[in-house]
Formats: sequence, structure tokens, C-alpha cells
Amino acid sequence: MISCPIATVPAMLFVALPVTVKDSESDLAERLRRFQPAIKTLFMSGYTADVIAHHGVLEAGVHYLQKPFSQKEIAFKVREALEDR
Repeated sequence: MISCPIATVPAMLFVALPVTVKDSESDLAERLRRFQPAIKTLFMSGYTADVIAHHGVLEAGVHYLQKPFSQKEIAFKVREALEDR
């Protein structure tokens, strides 16, 4: 059960680092969206985007960053996710 106390500043970005492609970060992201419908999701993994997508994690509106990545790459992806409308 996830609880989400009311905050004065809403969460803007959920960053998940699945250990395996079977982890439930996509389920957690969906549950978070019930409380914060505008929250953006950025998944990071050492797996390729094809492997992650095959397991149903990369849905529309979900951003992905493959490890390893540079500071410039993560900054770009965070901005991209936050600016996604």
C-alpha cells in the first residue's frame, strides 16, 4: 500500500532504477499517478530500451535512459521528461 501525504509542492518526476526487468517500478509509477496525475517518469537501466520495452515498462509518456550515462545526458533526459506535455 502506498500513501502519499498532501504536500505543498507536488512531485514532478519519478526516477526508477529497475534491478531486473521484472521489477515493479512501472506499477509503482502508475500508482503514483493516481495521486499526482501530472508526474513524469524516467526509467534508468543497464538493459537496452528494446529489452525494457519488451517487458511492458516503456509505455507512452515514459522516458528511458540507458546506463552508463554522462551528467549531460541525464540533465537532458530530466529536462525532456519534465517538459513533456
